[in-house]
Amino acid sequence: MLHWTRKLGAVLLAAFLSCAILTPCQARISASGVAIGGVALGTTPWQVKKIYGEPTDMRRVYSKSDGGYITQYLYGNSYSITFYELPGGSYADFINCSSDNGLATPAGVLVGMAESVLTSVYGAPDVKSEDPTSHITRYIYKTWSPRGEELIFLVQRGKVVNMCACYE
Repeated sequence: MLHWTRKLGAVLLAAFLSCAILTPCQARISASGVAIGGVALGTTPWQVKKIYGEPTDMRRVYSKSDGGYITQYLYGNSYSITFYELPGGSYADFINCSSDNGLATPAGVLVGMAESVLTSVYGAPDVKSEDPTSHITRYIYKTWSPRGEELIFLVQRGKVVNMCACYE
């Protein structure tokens, strides 16, 4: 009986490994990898100010569609964090970086890097789309999280020109 159980276990292990090897890899990143410049989705305004100080500009608007306020912190003209206000507080829900200002993703990707860095760091994107008019290619990398976090990179002429962390 023990001999038969070992053979069955070996066959099941071999089947699992062959499926794992033959299944194409999906470019899913961890939720903790969805951040820019040390600010992740869900970060509070107080935490952002602790890192960067007071924003150089701030905008607050009422969203009729959501029935709540949205506040945006701007740091210079290339880094912004948008907070969605909920009854329990405000939380970052969109982080955008549009220039080579030294702010990176947790994996070390910066605006200005070569397009090839994206696939070498993150693998094939979950979504890749090209706009022939603007010559911009969009790479989207999603998490496995049910919250739907994603990193989006815009590439033009072989270089990353913008990156953002947001919810799907």
